[in-house]
Amino acid sequence: MNKRTITCSVLITILLVVSLEIYLSLFVKEHYISQMRADLLTKAVILKDMLPEKRNINNFCKTYKEKTGARITVISETGKVLGDSDESSSKMENHLNRPEIKEAMLSGTGSSIRFSNTLKKDFIYVAILAERPSGGERNSSEKFFIRLSMPLDRIKADISRIRMPIIISTLVVLVGVFFIWFQRSKRLRREVMEIIEFTDRIAQGDFSNRVFLAEETELSRLAGHILHMAEELQSRLEEVKKEKQTVENVLKNMKEGLLIIDKNGRVLLINDSLKELLGLNHTCRDLTATEILRDAELLSLLEGSRLVNETISREISFKGEKDLLVTSSPVELSGNERGIVMTFHNITRLKRLEQIRRDFVANVAHEIKTPITAIKGFAETLIDGAIEDKE
Repeated sequence: MNKRTITCSVLITILLVVSLEIYLSLFVKEHYISQMRADLLTKAVILKDMLPEKRNINNFCKTYKEKTGARITVISETGKVLGDSDESSSKMENHLNRPEIKEAMLSGTGSSIRFSNTLKKDFIYVAILAERPSGGERNSSEKFFIRLSMPLDRIKADISRIRMPIIISTLVVLVGVFFIWFQRSKRLRREVMEIIEFTDRIAQGDFSNRVFLAEETELSRLAGHILHMAEELQSRLEEVKKEKQTVENVLKNMKEGLLIIDKNGRVLLINDSLKELLGLNHTCRDLTATEILRDAELLSLLEGSRLVNETISREISFKGEKDLLVTSSPVELSGNERGIVMTFHNITRLKRLEQIRRDFVANVAHEIKTPITAIKGFAETLIDGAIEDKE
């Protein structure tokens, strides 16, 4: 496992743990608070019908705090605290401006979560607006608020209790997933290396090796396609090799010399006949035409064909020893590259035969000229009358 993979794994783990913490802090906490709010509201509804006379309210709050586990506060319609389970009601300030009291005044129930300056803790407060008959005028009633509150410490403790098991189980699952992923990536890497080794051998021209993956996956399909491509490539290379061998055999057995030059004047191909004709005994590969030909007339022919971009043929006396019929033709090579193809025909023997024919004709004409002159003189003598002179 490389450094990048380890870094990614650590980042994924941190991201999952952070996501889990956010989930616990937001959703689970909200769920607990909703349940606590509903529970406090139910208890408040029950307690409103059990409220005693004013002088016994403090005792009532303290008694039922032990049963409900919540702090109980009874507040008059004007905001005066009538009784409280934790503090002396006479010492407590007016509660009419508390958020939960304001909400209960409008809708009958109210709740809020805030920090208690008295106890230095976060509390949830639930208040309901209640009504009971007053002890004064007939058919009259008085309104009051019953407020229950509980610290949120228990929620935090409950979340803390479930946090570690969830985090531990998550980490265990992650370790298992990473182990499986590591084994899978290890096998994947091995298969990839097999494919890379296979393609490297193909690049080196070795088609004898084959790659077969046991499991049917996208990678095995890729390996199958590469294998098929390798077989096709091998077949094409065999065809190219045969064609190349055929061309080489043709060039080797050509009596005429052949020279192919690229646009920069460098030799691409020269056959053995031309090497023999020019008296060369080295490969000539990557040499320039000037280094190969070393003849002003041949170079002039080559340059003229290049400039006019047409085929030019000319008889050239090479070094005063051989007579050559040279043809220079522009040609399009691979990749739209222009080049020159030159063919060399050794016509030295033909030239010699032609000279022998001319010399023979001249000699025959010279030898026949004297008898013909004599015969012509005899004929003229006979015409002049000698034919009648028998002596």
